[in-house]
Amino acid sequence: REHTGDPVPVVLWGPYIRIDDVKKYSERSCAHGGLGRIRGRDLMHTIANMLGKMRKFGA
Repeated sequence: REHTGDPVPVVLWGPYIRIDDVKKYSERSCAHGGLGRIRGRDLMHTIANMLGKMRKFGA
């Protein structure tokens, strides 16, 4: 199998996660959700930020 750059749908759920209008779990539907499109290398940073685990940088 080969890796591709195709988007992969992601679902985040929790008490502090904002609910969006997506009703179906698919690549196309999730692309219009609250997260939009996230590059794979940014996914863990996005999740950590939503969990309040990211350090604050700058002013």
